[in-house]
Amino acid sequence: MLVQGDVIPRASATIIFIVTGTVGGLNEDFKSIHTFDLDGNRETIQSEWFQTISLDRRDQREWANFDGTQLIYVFLHDTMMHSDSLTRAGLQHNRVGPAAISGYRRFWSPVPAEASNGSVLASGLAPSSGNNVHGLVVIADYLQLAHLDRSRLIGERSDVTRRIIWPPGAEPPQPFRVFSYVVTSPHTIATARYSRRRMAAAFRRREAELSEAASQVGDDCEQDVAAFLEGSEHQIRRLAR
Repeated sequence: MLVQGDVIPRASATIIFIVTGTVGGLNEDFKSIHTFDLDGNRETIQSEWFQTISLDRRDQREWANFDGTQLIYVFLHDTMMHSDSLTRAGLQHNRVGPAAISGYRRFWSPVPAEASNGSVLASGLAPSSGNNVHGLVVIADYLQLAHLDRSRLIGERSDVTRRIIWPPGAEPPQPFRVFSYVVTSPHTIATARYSRRRMAAAFRRREAELSEAASQVGDDCEQDVAAFLEGSEHQIRRLAR
């Protein structure tokens, strides 16, 4: 323990910088800790190490000196669980494993034409007391989280850390946060309408994609999705005009 006025050799001195703030564009708090040895034979502190990190650029060198201390996880529940989707999102090596979320249910929603990107139907999560949904947890950095924010068709990013049910022994070490994309109110569910024929065709495609994605996660997720799809036909008819 050091007392004010003590002198220690530079060769054995270490400075610890703790930086807290808010990630622009995500409105999420972060804490970064980085240590610097003052030994002249090692790396020295340079002003270039303190920089603004852009969320929109893909140059990973910007993140080289950023050591986040709070791990960020994302709970995926739809076709994003599929290995192909994870690859496109740059998350193929970020799989943590299966988990469940409490207090939500799956539902189908038509996608508004202006946001559909060719798809007219997507599955989402809505609050539902007493229900659990099985899915996949991946680890993500702030850059990947920003990309997911822009790519989601249904729901908004919410902190669901306390709602995640981890398999025995699978809960990560603290501290961490888990996000997912959920509908917080029934009034935010899309009300776009497409023809019954178009909705039926979209459902067949989504059914196959979601089933395959669930099979890659595990038995619990596969059974969960199968039960959801079995009761989907009536809802799809109600969504069509």
